[in-house]
Amino acid sequence: MARDESDVVLQMCFRMDHDAEECRALIVATDPTQIDKWKATQIAEPGAERDNLPRPSSEEDPDASGEDDAKPTPDPSTELSELMARFQETMSGYVPLRRLVLAIMPTMRSAFIHGEVYRSAIKHLEKVATDGEFETYAVTKDQFPVIQRQIRRLREFDRGIAVLPGAVLLSLVATFDSFVADTLRIMLRSKPERLFASSKTIAVKDVLSMRSFDEVIDRVTEDEVEEIMRGSHTEQVKYIEDKLNVDIRKNYDEWGDFVEIFERRNLIAHGNQTANARYIRNCKKHGFDVGAEEGTRLELGPQYLMGSSDRLLEFGLSLMFVLWLKHFRDDREAAYESLNGRTYELIRDGQHHVAARLLDLALFKQSPSASERIMKMMTVNLANAYKKSGELEKAYDVISEVDWSAATDDFQICIAAIRDDVERVVELIPKVAREELVDKADFREWPVFDWVRDDRLVRERFESVFGEPINAPSEEDKGNEPGEGKGLDRQGGATVH
Repeated sequence: MARDESDVVLQMCFRMDHDAEECRALIVATDPTQIDKWKATQIAEPGAERDNLPRPSSEEDPDASGEDDAKPTPDPSTELSELMARFQETMSGYVPLRRLVLAIMPTMRSAFIHGEVYRSAIKHLEKVATDGEFETYAVTKDQFPVIQRQIRRLREFDRGIAVLPGAVLLSLVATFDSFVADTLRIMLRSKPERLFASSKTIAVKDVLSMRSFDEVIDRVTEDEVEEIMRGSHTEQVKYIEDKLNVDIRKNYDEWGDFVEIFERRNLIAHGNQTANARYIRNCKKHGFDVGAEEGTRLELGPQYLMGSSDRLLEFGLSLMFVLWLKHFRDDREAAYESLNGRTYELIRDGQHHVAARLLDLALFKQSPSASERIMKMMTVNLANAYKKSGELEKAYDVISEVDWSAATDDFQICIAAIRDDVERVVELIPKVAREELVDKADFREWPVFDWVRDDRLVRERFESVFGEPINAPSEEDKGNEPGEGKGLDRQGGATVH
């Protein structure tokens, strides 16, 4: 099929190692000249393997020229929307990292033992016993130094592997802290009078060297944020609650678990992974049951790291969302749209529990201040998140509490999918396609259709309407993100279902 150049919005160029039959690097760009420059850099630096990937943004425009034009300072709502998107993108990046680190640790150790120690044993030592899957080799005095070096290397390897979970936790907390600091900067700069009570001082010579009053505000803001971030995380939250007049902990039922993350992080940062008196005292003070005595080694297994990552992500997004609602009331609709976009992506990426808690916060723990359409979008997403978490009763209760009788067909087909009502989905496919409410890319990608997408009747109706199998994306879809039709609007850079 001939390709229409006008349909092309991006190009991907891969740097291949044909001898190794693998891709070494890639660039994604809207401007072909960017690709040419990248290729020249790659040729000039043969060892370079850094990818050039675009940073996803809720306002990303594929037709943008890419020029670094001067732009006016964005308003606080835009800054918060972009910060929420970056925060989720960054924190979600730890999902494959933590899985990779925790999955490869036993595999790497086994590979090391087999490749270094076992192969040396069968080559140089005498086998003295075989008992099923066990083999025993004798080590002579002359052979001992070689074996000792290998055992020493294995112990070094074990020590290196042992620090990886702690490194992941330290990095998670550092990332969280960075985005909390960015949130504070936005809030303080949006209303500089909040700094009037600050004790910060600036030398007269420094003030005179600044070009504008904005530079003075920026300097005082940076000093204020730096001092706040030096305090404990409980002190940081108290500052935000007092200074910005919000009650964060009231609607957060995992405060003790949240505080424990930072207390455990402090232990790791000081080279200790055992519970001490300070750790136990601070955790109990904030309602966390340590369940361990002083001197007990604290594990950093997959479940703990995943839970910590999810809690930090949830708390950070909740913080930004609540501050947005409190202080930028004219843009509350945009706050809901942004959070809905974030939760859609969390559902799509398998972080159903976090998505459900965020949507519950927006729908039931805040005064309703968004349009009926966006509230219904969030309700569909919440029901889907509950169902994907295995909480079927909650999922069905959520959608049963809303009157869908006057809802448009794009909502109707999503509700039918959650209810596993295949007959209704099959009935609605031609209607939503004809009305351009849901297109074929949406059927393929929206998580809400996961429940019915593999059903024979749905697949047959899809193919009869769109003229192609549901699992065979067309050339048109390859350059098209799901949800870009006239169906349920894309909010905050993400399809809402």
